[in-house]
Amino acid sequence: TASQGVDPKVKLIDFGMATLRRRAPVYFRGKVVYQAPEGHCGDYVDTFLADNFAIGALLLTLGVQRYPWGATRSGSCPRFSVLVSHGFRSFLAQCCPAVGTGAPAIEVLSPALVDTVEALVKLWPRERACLGEVAFERRWWRPTR
Repeated sequence: TASQGVDPKVKLIDFGMATLRRRAPVYFRGKVVYQAPEGHCGDYVDTFLADNFAIGALLLTLGVQRYPWGATRSGSCPRFSVLVSHGFRSFLAQCCPAVGTGAPAIEVLSPALVDTVEALVKLWPRERACLGEVAFERRWWRPTR
């Protein structure tokens, strides 16, 4: 939203499917594009880390102005399979063109955004950054005075 003379602000809404539990039984919420891959196997997921994956996918979607993949279930989306097989940066170079330019996302997105999204969409939850870690790294976040 935006007001006269005020910087625009992003507001997240629609928490109808949210949970406050840190570990929850696998029960998918939201679009398949944003679902963390670990939710497709096992009994429980770390909901905080799954949310961080979803935020990374959302940031990438905003950056390239399209969904980067169709789903995160193993073998269900050829583009996501490239990410799994070859890594995030290769995925950006090969399978993720930006809307408008058609250029590979790796050439269009800022290095700071690429680093941030890469940290949030790690395939293994134990390697995935938590939003607090990413938000306060000095290499991309600068306090305003």
